[in-house]
Amino acid sequence: MPTPSSSIRRPLIVATALVLAALFIVFIPARADDENDPVVLKKRISLLEDKIAALEEQVARLQAQQKSGGSAALTGDEIEKFKLVMDALSPADREQAEAELNKMSDAQRIQAIRQLTSMTPGQLERAKKRSQATRTLEDLRLLDSATDQYAIEMNKITGMHPSFGDLKNYLKTGTTLYNTGADVFGHVYGPFTVDSIPLVPAQTFNALSDVADDSFWTPYK
Repeated sequence: MPTPSSSIRRPLIVATALVLAALFIVFIPARADDENDPVVLKKRISLLEDKIAALEEQVARLQAQQKSGGSAALTGDEIEKFKLVMDALSPADREQAEAELNKMSDAQRIQAIRQLTSMTPGQLERAKKRSQATRTLEDLRLLDSATDQYAIEMNKITGMHPSFGDLKNYLKTGTTLYNTGADVFGHVYGPFTVDSIPLVPAQTFNALSDVADDSFWTPYK
């Protein structure tokens, strides 16, 4: 089985051979009646330039392929499928997906998109719901931490009920959680109680129960 390096070298060897052949054509001994003919020389030089340009183009493609870890570029069909998948997401989910893809190398991004576009509708729906569950769980952890920080800084006693507005100072500004106080389905978090764990909204738990059971939500259930 050819190695990645050998698959890269072979096209280079072929391309180099083409240029050498062009050089041979240009520099083989010309007939006496051609050696001073500017038209003939111009044609030979033009042929050489074309071969060199073709080689440079091929080398550029191979270098790009090496930089991406040898991953072939996405096909037009894969790009169209990926657009359809992204369009099906909510704005918040799409923003999160784009952020994750931007953290990847070119090769990882191509592989991730290729895997995504190869999934069946059922698999895509399950993956989407699992992502929503994970995001909701992270929200609950952030709210739990914000409640503790608020109680410590404001010297609040056990059982006191802070509002979401009280907790916003301890959340990252600009996020969906900060702006809305709600989960991915629009269900508002709360109520909040000092020294108590915030709970996953009942509607959200039911909507995601096929991908996230009680053990997934512990201790926020």
